[in-house]
Amino acid sequence: MLELHTESDPRVAAQKAALTVGGIIAGYKDLPVLFLVSGGSPLEILKYLSPDSFERINPVTSGISSVPFPKVD
Repeated sequence: MLELHTESDPRVAAQKAALTVGGIIAGYKDLPVLFLVSGGSPLEILKYLSPDSFERINPVTSGISSVPFPKVD
């Protein structure tokens, strides 16, 4: 399922995204979760993720990759 939302305030957008991501992760409470994101924007989302989303579920592993691709001519 893909939902598209727009928000002009980056802080509010990160807070709303964190609520959504936290809810999705909490929905997999019986399974281990691998949460991978890329780019600098997800760092803002992680600041607003509630620890409660992770406490009641099996292990959650998260990773962030911010490796820029070289410019190709």
